Amino acid sequence: MAGIPIGMIGAAISYYAMVIRGKSKLDESLDVFACHGLGGTWGALATGIFASVAVNPAGANGLLYGNPMQVLKQLAAIGAVWAFTFIVTSLS
Repeated sequence: MAGIPIGMIGAAISYYAMVIRGKSKLDESLDVFACHGLGGTWGALATGIFASVAVNPAGANGLLYGNPMQVLKQLAAIGAVWAFTFIVTSLS
């Protein structure tokens, strides 16, 4: 059931990012940042919110199941990926 709000919010984030990009002068014809960058960021954050050991016994519970530290771990991972992506993109 968590996939429904995750997908709906992810789609809205990606769509409105594409709308905003379309009104700007940025040249990104494939909307990779809107779809993969922002949609993926939401998906990673949502994992920390909705994760449940009932779905994945090898994993950990998320915020909604009593583990707010999982959101912080997800935020740290998101920050690391954004930093890595920024650095590598800047070098190319």
